[in-house]
Amino acid sequence: MDIKIKAVELSEIQPMLLENIMGFVSCFDSYLESHIVNAQHYRIMKDTEVIGYFSIFKKGLLTQFYIEEDYRQYGQEVFHKVRRSEEIQHAYIPTSDELFLSHAVDYARKVDIQAYFFKDSKREVSDRKIPNFYCKQATERDIDFIKEKSGDFFDDVERQIEGRELYIGEIEGKAVAFGIIEKSKLYHQVASIGMFTIAERRQQGIGTNMIIALKELCYEEGNTPIAGCWYYNHYSKKTLEKAGLFSQTRLLKIQL
Repeated sequence: MDIKIKAVELSEIQPMLLENIMGFVSCFDSYLESHIVNAQHYRIMKDTEVIGYFSIFKKGLLTQFYIEEDYRQYGQEVFHKVRRSEEIQHAYIPTSDELFLSHAVDYARKVDIQAYFFKDSKREVSDRKIPNFYCKQATERDIDFIKEKSGDFFDDVERQIEGRELYIGEIEGKAVAFGIIEKSKLYHQVASIGMFTIAERRQQGIGTNMIIALKELCYEEGNTPIAGCWYYNHYSKKTLEKAGLFSQTRLLKIQL
């Protein structure tokens, strides 16, 4: 069988990519999305027909692998060729991506759990709300303060404020937390949310209230909120769960 691989732009494989990820039981968050969107993408061809695609982030990390259903009998042969196409060392795979995961485990040397992906249960959490908690949009005047209090938690404060992604949580006019809403570049009407509580105000339910406020903002704009956190960040996991989210999907890092 003549399998050919060709480097292409995201736009050339995006219809197939969207078809693939829309079949997942859970959406993935902005962290994994950035590793997919900013990867080098490749079209997989059998003779002259396009049968799939894959994506590699910074040469060594495989972030997508997909084959059309009519050609999945060739899956192992194709994955073997993909794996040898560059110096791939690892793969990022959500457990909701059965096709990719099944082919990667054939070669797995080590499997680590990287993160949780969360969705909203939409259960009532009004008993968690702090009565005088208020969430507002961050502005350019807040840049230095956000950087001072949050360190390197946010990737690019200037860009994120310009994009109207950052928020400040206040109690009685005093900042106690920061939040972020990142609209998905792949999913329609989906946004990743996250928060950072100022150090001296932790363990007071403020993070939970920030997540609740961000969820409400998402719904007001017609977006579905999702979230993710590092697998070993137990405090973030508890905060998200208290705010009504739950996880049934994990992000795996598989050494190939």
